[in-house]
Amino acid sequence: MWSKIIEFSLKYKLLVIVVAIAVTILGWQTFQSAPIDVYPDINPPRITVLTEAHGWSPEEMETLVTLPIESTMNGIPYVDRVRSSSAIGLSLVFVEFAWGTDIFLARQMVSERLQLIASNLPSGVDAPIILPTSSLLGEIIEYALVDETGQFGPMEMRDLADWIIRYQLQSQGGIAKVINIGGYIKQYQVFINPDQLTSFDLSLEDVALALESSNENSAGGFLIRDAQELMIRGLGRIETVADIEDVVIDTRQHGRPILVKDVARVQIGSTPEIRRGAGSRNGTETVLGKVVKQPGVNTLALTDKVLSVLSSLEASLPDGIKIKREYVQADLIRRAVDTVKEALRDGAILVTVVLAVFLFNFRTALIALTAIPLSLVISVIVLIWQGFSINVMTLSGLAIAVGMVVDDAIVNVENIFRRLREYFQQPTSETSTQVVLRASNEIRSSIVFATLIIILVFIPLFSLDGMEGRMFRPLGWAVAISMIVSLLVALTLIPALSDRLLTANIQFPGKESPIVNWIKKGYRPLLVLTLKWRIWVLGAAFILMLLTLSLIPRLGREFLPVMDEATFTVSVFSPPGTSLGESVRIGREMEVKLLTIPEVISVSSRTGRADADEHAHDVNTHEIVVNFTPPDKREKSREELLESVRQLLSSQNFPGIMVSVGQPIQHRLDHLLSGVNAQVAIKLFGPDLNQLRQKAEQIHRVMLDVDGVTDLQVEQQVQVEQLQIKVDRLAAARYGLSVKDVNHFVESAFKGEVISQILQGQRQYDMVMRVDPSFVNQINKIAKLKIRASGGHLVPLEQVAEVQTDYGPNTINRENVSRRIVIQCNVQKRDLASFVTEVQTQIQRRVNLTDGYFVTYGGQFESQQAAQKRILIQTGGVLVGIFILLYLAMNSVRLSLLVMLNLPLALIGGIISVFFSSGILSIPSMVGFILLFGIAVRNGIILTSHINDLRSEGLPLYEAILKGAEERISPVLMTALTTGLGMLPLALADGSGAELQKPLAIVISGGMVTATMLTLLVLPMLYYMVEHNGDSERAEQR
Repeated sequence: MWSKIIEFSLKYKLLVIVVAIAVTILGWQTFQSAPIDVYPDINPPRITVLTEAHGWSPEEMETLVTLPIESTMNGIPYVDRVRSSSAIGLSLVFVEFAWGTDIFLARQMVSERLQLIASNLPSGVDAPIILPTSSLLGEIIEYALVDETGQFGPMEMRDLADWIIRYQLQSQGGIAKVINIGGYIKQYQVFINPDQLTSFDLSLEDVALALESSNENSAGGFLIRDAQELMIRGLGRIETVADIEDVVIDTRQHGRPILVKDVARVQIGSTPEIRRGAGSRNGTETVLGKVVKQPGVNTLALTDKVLSVLSSLEASLPDGIKIKREYVQADLIRRAVDTVKEALRDGAILVTVVLAVFLFNFRTALIALTAIPLSLVISVIVLIWQGFSINVMTLSGLAIAVGMVVDDAIVNVENIFRRLREYFQQPTSETSTQVVLRASNEIRSSIVFATLIIILVFIPLFSLDGMEGRMFRPLGWAVAISMIVSLLVALTLIPALSDRLLTANIQFPGKESPIVNWIKKGYRPLLVLTLKWRIWVLGAAFILMLLTLSLIPRLGREFLPVMDEATFTVSVFSPPGTSLGESVRIGREMEVKLLTIPEVISVSSRTGRADADEHAHDVNTHEIVVNFTPPDKREKSREELLESVRQLLSSQNFPGIMVSVGQPIQHRLDHLLSGVNAQVAIKLFGPDLNQLRQKAEQIHRVMLDVDGVTDLQVEQQVQVEQLQIKVDRLAAARYGLSVKDVNHFVESAFKGEVISQILQGQRQYDMVMRVDPSFVNQINKIAKLKIRASGGHLVPLEQVAEVQTDYGPNTINRENVSRRIVIQCNVQKRDLASFVTEVQTQIQRRVNLTDGYFVTYGGQFESQQAAQKRILIQTGGVLVGIFILLYLAMNSVRLSLLVMLNLPLALIGGIISVFFSSGILSIPSMVGFILLFGIAVRNGIILTSHINDLRSEGLPLYEAILKGAEERISPVLMTALTTGLGMLPLALADGSGAELQKPLAIVISGGMVTATMLTLLVLPMLYYMVEHNGDSERAEQR
């Protein structure tokens, strides 16, 4: 089959060349318009269900709302995990489905289950809401509204954000939601004076009923007047504060009306007591907005569209209001992609230099180089067709392939060039086209099997599950597709171009490249010496291999290297029960301190929780976004900046405050892996909250003694002080009141009751009624409030309920139908695997867990262990596959095993390079070792198959080895140098995104040195020893 392909390409070479040019142009256009992102699509199918029940405690939310929803969701097909969080008046249930589940099917199944359970939820619970489907890494833009004139208050700013900016942005396609936080939401507020209310013998219900009935229009049908039809409308909607003040509550003797303004203070404003979130920028309160994209949407295209809309909106806002960009994920994407693009470009240049130096012929170098653009652009077309995006991983795969796709072309064109040179020096009856065909067929088998082996070694990547599989599979596909395409190019375009460019009007040099001649002069004596002292060389190689393998236990382990995103996300936790105002003050102090770092561009923070946000943050939590100058424009490393931030925000400067420092995308990845924004998440499960807290504190104390721990904190599930109004059922019954009547009064009086909506143009604002906050700021005042009994008279609240302070949990978190508390931390100046191993040992030794309580370990460590285990298991199967392919290629068990003996020796350079660079073995470096296996076997096939061919022509063993190795040193060195030097720019890169490719590039660049030396020296020596003994045995048998 392969021979027919070569014959076809030589017969229709012009067609092959034209098709290649057309495909290159098409591929380049596809690449230019392809969706670009920082990572592959690693969004698990996850549905978030939000349920609110105003004023309910976390225990009530857990028992009456969260648990029933959880139980229902656990019965849905394909559900992997159910997590939940129950806070004050809020329940969030996160339903995670198996990878590959259609997200819209998942939403449909969740929606159907919610319909079944909705009718069973208690009264007073709002209908459960399925939040919009968004991408895990979908928070693409964060912006801040800045008032440069000082004329606009927080309420006006929030009004602009909610009614102008949000609506304009949501009209753009691809946006899941726009979340605003900060400022004050505009309300028409009716603050009741309880003393005045009592003096008029009125209740809150009277005022609420009057307001509700005084804010409506009516339809009176139509009036026909001659040829006209007029619609009749009764207009009674409230439009101004004066309209509210003039609402009649009741009419007393002599027709005197009692108006709202007689018993209440009416204003336009917002109530700080019910505000649950705030925003700040550079130490000044403002409104922050966050744009979240839908899954599968092109981040760069959507970002450009959103930024364009924000620019046009800024021009239409009042003078002095500016929209400042705080975080733009596209900036990181462009930096990361540009880093890989530059490495890809530089690698291609180095490959070109290698070809020019070794081939010493412009035409042959040009022919070999055509494999690079053609293989890469066809790979891009196939990747886009398969649904992949252009991201750091796919580009890394293409960058790896740069030095490898040219290998098949090098081997082919070098053999064609050598055979044509022999042909023109000593012409035969063959035509030049037949020489090209013969030369291509000579190496056809070796390059086909070598390419199949390279593809085979990537099977472990394709078998990875979960997030690690979604992360690395595109890299494997990019390399595998590139190698398949490079093989087709080597068997079609290379012979066609060689026949077109090398067979006419060309003067073949009588000698090879000076560099090649110089190498061969030194190589032959060295190989002779190696064969002579083969026992000593073999012993030295074996000792070197053992010494290298002894370094492996000293290597650290981690999942993924941390990328420098030029942005830090600082999670700050004040003590539970801290008010929003105090939290905002602490956050501003931190912002001011962070601005003292010279590399900081801007700082913004979000305190508490925004409306309809899926993060159940209480008002004691902050998320501070710190923007730095990009890595290539500053001197300090990410680690140095991290240390500066931690020092500024240390417990010495902010006593009692817990801080965790990460990066936006890093936090999202950690959250995806464990549900926690930290590298290590130790989850403690058990039924009793107090016992959970006690055991968690024990684990916390144990972890403090482990080296490398940082940002250590226990999830804040603690008892906080509450003001409880406990209804006395018998006392209430004596006045004809039910528990529901009393609780409704409490909610209306303190939280406020939304009576109706006020329309202003197309905007709607709530009209809220509550007791004036100045009259209920003390417990004794609250107890004196009066509620209307069934007989019509007013009764003090203290006569039907007990008003007291007590304690209750601030939040309750669950996972897979069990209560849990998380002890989380990050790791610094130490590898992740050894840290977690020591933590596990210490916890088992020092913490005694009673029945019903158990610990699991989540986060990056869990994924790293799973990925490494699967890769190691799959590697055994890959080795078997390699052996089978080697046997098919060489038809000899001995020679197949001989080539495979080269594999452990090939690891030497890779292990040494890892040890002396980072000292950390990560998943990318393991991918590098996998690839190194394939490259070592590839070169072994090229060398041994040629020696076999020479022996089949009648050459003695010793001469066949010397001549075969000498003739194959040029292609072996060229393929090794193109692969190694093609990786060098990635190994030396220092921009954003380079951190993920560096380990892989370092392994390959370092490993190619020893792999090539061993291929050229040890492999011929082993071949001689094996075949010499085999020849001796056969001679004895004869």
